[in-house]
Order: sequence, then C-alpha cells, then structure tokens
Amino acid sequence: MRLTRRGFAAGLCGSILAPAGSAKAQTILGYTTPIPVNLRGLNLRKDATAGASLSRVLPDGPAIVHVWATWCAPCRAEMPEIARFAGDLGRAGLGDRLVLISIDAGDYAVVDRFLHDDLGLVALESYQDPTGRTGDVFRLRGFPSTVLLDGDRRMVSGYQGAIDWNGPAIRAEFAGHLGTTL
Repeated sequence: MRLTRRGFAAGLCGSILAPAGSAKAQTILGYTTPIPVNLRGLNLRKDATAGASLSRVLPDGPAIVHVWATWCAPCRAEMPEIARFAGDLGRAGLGDRLVLISIDAGDYAVVDRFLHDDLGLVALESYQDPTGRTGDVFRLRGFPSTVLLDGDRRMVSGYQGAIDWNGPAIRAEFAGHLGTTL
C-alpha cells in the first residue's frame, strides 16, 4: 500500500511533534548492518534550473542527509540549529558532508524564500526533491529525518523526528561519523 504525500505528511509529521518546552521527539534508526541505498533516478534541484542526481550531490566519504519540508513544524523549528551545525562543519572543511533535502513540491523559490527570507539563514543551502521520492529512497516514515551514510553510501544510522543539533551527544556522534571533532 502506498500512502499519499498529504496523508503521509499529516499523519507522520504531526505524530512527531513535541510540545513546546519538552524534549524533542525522535526515533533512532539503528541498523544491524549497513543498508544499501538506490540513488538512481533521484534528481534534486538547488535553484529554478536543471537538477542534479543525488549520487552526484553526495560527497565522497561519509555524509549526513537531512530530509525536511517547509510545511513541517518540527522541521521549521530545528532549522536554526542545523544552520549552526552546518556552519561548524564548514569551518572544519566538511561543509559538503551535510546534505539538506527539502521535499516541498512546486517551485524551488518556496524553499529559498523560507530559508533566506523567512528564517534569515542566508548561508544555509538545501536541495529540493519536488517528487518527494527521497523518503522512499531512504525508507523514511516521517519528517524531519536524518540519515548517516558511510563512505559506500549505505545507511548506517539515523534519526526520525527533530533532534537537538546543538546537543553534545548528537554533535559528537555526527562529527565522529565524519571523522572529526567539533
């Protein structure tokens, strides 16, 4: 059975909302063995022009892929934390290791305006998958979701739901996954 995008988003994005002031709702996506990801045919765009395949977007080596949407409340709330983390990675020379993918349908301008105008995160960049297939490719059941890929582009761990990007445990885990410290 295949869920519609609206039913999927409403049911799962809403189910991971945490009340204000409470701990962030999350599910750890632990895998006993790395899971291969089929990246073929998934094209992303970063502006209003041509797209790029996810296999070309991902860097060589381990990476962190964060999937989000402008209409998802937990996604919106964690964007400033992600921007700070992305800045720290950039200063460590690993800015390309964090790949953000919006699953918003429609024009890329919506994503761009949200990040740069609405939130004022002018340095934060995101790709867009207007088809919404990214969730299927990474076997996600809700947004936001963060997946850790090894150097062979296999899923090794991740989180479903908002996470504390500024928390020492997450920062240490993610930095360690990339082979660095922050």
